[in-house]
Amino acid sequence: MADGVGRAIRQPRHPDPFVKTVRWSITEGGVLQAIGRPRGVRRAVRITLLAELALPLTVATVDEWRDAQPDRLTVATAEAGLHGRAMPFAPGDMHRARADLWYTVKAAERDLEKSNTPQPL
Repeated sequence: MADGVGRAIRQPRHPDPFVKTVRWSITEGGVLQAIGRPRGVRRAVRITLLAELALPLTVATVDEWRDAQPDRLTVATAEAGLHGRAMPFAPGDMHRARADLWYTVKAAERDLEKSNTPQPL
């Protein structure tokens, strides 16, 4: 990492040297090639890699998968946008619109409080 700290990561491997080389060229080699494509010459490039691969790169952060998971409010808002629907932000309306995500009005209230979303008057 950029700050000099290392992180342990499980790395796939194969005992046969030929298969190991082929596997590396398909996985790590392919990912390294894709990372190198944007070439941030005139603009900064930010790359997010969602994989358990130990690559010969310096990275800014390494996060756990559970930390990358969106909360229910983010999921509901994204799905509403994808389907061209409005996303209500009143707890009762949230519960009625997405009872699969918020089983109770209180659950919707708690999620809104955690997200610091402005509350309707």
